[in-house]
Amino acid sequence: MADDGRRDWVDAAAKLLVPLVIFGVGFQYSCQKDKVDRTRQQFDRDAGYVKALASDNEREREVTLAIVDALIEQKEFTPALRSAVAVLAAGKRDEPSTKIAQRVLDRAAETSPALNAQIQQTAQALPIRVYIQIANPDQRKGAETLRSELSSKGFVAPGVELRADESPDNTEIRYFSQGDQEQARSVAGIAQQLGYKTAQVKDSSGGVKGKAPVRQLEVWLGKRQS
Repeated sequence: MADDGRRDWVDAAAKLLVPLVIFGVGFQYSCQKDKVDRTRQQFDRDAGYVKALASDNEREREVTLAIVDALIEQKEFTPALRSAVAVLAAGKRDEPSTKIAQRVLDRAAETSPALNAQIQQTAQALPIRVYIQIANPDQRKGAETLRSELSSKGFVAPGVELRADESPDNTEIRYFSQGDQEQARSVAGIAQQLGYKTAQVKDSSGGVKGKAPVRQLEVWLGKRQS
């Protein structure tokens, strides 16, 4: 009789456990499916935003940046979005979306040290863009030679700009982020090899937050530079 009672208890326990196991497996599958669905939805969302940020339409880029800025508050500034915004922030400095992208990165960096480190790491993967300013038209030929040499070394050198009134007396290579200091020194070395012996590296990071695009250097040929 005792054995019969034990078997009845085992049978009853087994009957109770079967639906529990089925429920547990079903619940785990449901959770995994929900996680996969959320990941897919986030991927699709980010892909749409990245595409918009790469658009030729300036207004579309600006609107998308406003949406991404709102996502920072929701802690949804994903690696894909960070990379896309960083690329835009390192773009042409005269475009409004470039400046807006830089402000978005600055705001995101202020939310946490960890996110700031991630943004800096993302930016370091981008090529350096070097703008060359000259003090007088006679310097243009030498500046074009410098631009060509910088391009051959992997820098992005968009062009040469005449800025007579703002040029310093001596040649300066200005950087706007501490992470770009070594690159500025490399540019100074190239300039010196081409005859710009007075070229000096200058830290211009103070007071330009949100104004200077990431991964940007400026070469200012001095008024005294022949």
